[in-house]
Amino acid sequence: SEHVQDEAVDKFRVWRARHEPRLPKPPGPVCPLCRAPFARAVRLADPTVDPKSFFKLACVQQDSRRSPDGTPFLTDRDALNAVTAILPVNASSFAPRFQNELWPAWCREVQVAVPATGSRSRPGGGVINENVSATGASVLREEGFLRPGGMLAWLSNHLLEMKVEGQLGQPPRLQDSLERWFEHFDYSNAGLLTKAEVLRGVAKAYDVAQLAAPSTPSRKARAAGAAKLRALVDAVWDDQRWAGPGVPLQEFVGSSGLGARLLAALPAEGPSTGARQPSVQTASVPEHVTVEEALAKARSTDFGLVQADEARARERAEKQRQALCAPPQQAAASRSQPAGAQGAQLLMASLLEATRETRARASAQQIRIRCPFCQAVNQVQASERHRIICGACRSIFGVPTAGGR
Repeated sequence: SEHVQDEAVDKFRVWRARHEPRLPKPPGPVCPLCRAPFARAVRLADPTVDPKSFFKLACVQQDSRRSPDGTPFLTDRDALNAVTAILPVNASSFAPRFQNELWPAWCREVQVAVPATGSRSRPGGGVINENVSATGASVLREEGFLRPGGMLAWLSNHLLEMKVEGQLGQPPRLQDSLERWFEHFDYSNAGLLTKAEVLRGVAKAYDVAQLAAPSTPSRKARAAGAAKLRALVDAVWDDQRWAGPGVPLQEFVGSSGLGARLLAALPAEGPSTGARQPSVQTASVPEHVTVEEALAKARSTDFGLVQADEARARERAEKQRQALCAPPQQAAASRSQPAGAQGAQLLMASLLEATRETRARASAQQIRIRCPFCQAVNQVQASERHRIICGACRSIFGVPTAGGR
């Protein structure tokens, strides 16, 4: 977004410098995904740091469709976009669970008493459903988002787990030490692991792509392996013994415990694994880091990121203000020249620009380049210093120069 904003400011500066009334004013920055114009872009707030700002930013698309009392609401589509923006999940595979399980639980019916008078009143008083819009679709308002056990609690649990995992470093392998593996993924220090925590722990410390069928394409191997891993964990999990709080440590590391069952069910893993690395890499991780220490470091990093964003936003805003307030450099010289000379200069500049673009297109070749953000490989026709929009994540990046020139 900062790159798009800077590019729009540069185009406007060039337009002002030319001082040519026949040239239309260039448009402002537009979103590279939906092409909607915008004036300012901010990072989606971390719900564990500022939950109200997160909800407000996630509802930004609903400003024109507010409820009758003026309060914003969150739809299922925007909630799914917000979740996939801050958590490393695949939107297509996560959408069914979101629609069938999570969203109905978050938008469970909340009946609120309404007086007979007031801005939200109805004749004779009564109750209203806080989580149903005027069209009858399920929506989530701020009260429902903040309630215990709702969307905020679910997001916070997964985000804090991801941050603590990054501070703890690479998880141990299951076959190396069952006790260390259990303690690594027991983020709450409760001495218990739920089925979901066991499933996520195996997925993080084991190369689940090995569980996929040999005929599965490499780009789908991890998703297919994760689906098979879920069925495998369901098969070895004893609902009668561990259906409540979870499996304790002594029943996990025992000779016939859950750890031994998992090792017997999982194929032997090779020396080089493709397991996903922690989402937050640290320069050096101590050998013994408690969950409380890791969480404190993660929180310090979060607030440092917020402060850095605010400082960079102020610096960029000041630079843009100075650029827009500066007088056009060519305005005085253009007024002293006759109209014919100004038209000739404009024609010459246009011809030179067209020539440069033609040469650049002629020198462009079919190349394969990896996106530095999502690691997807794009096949495009481009040359050095060209800008490319990734076909997978829609990020914008430039083609590097050969030989460091």
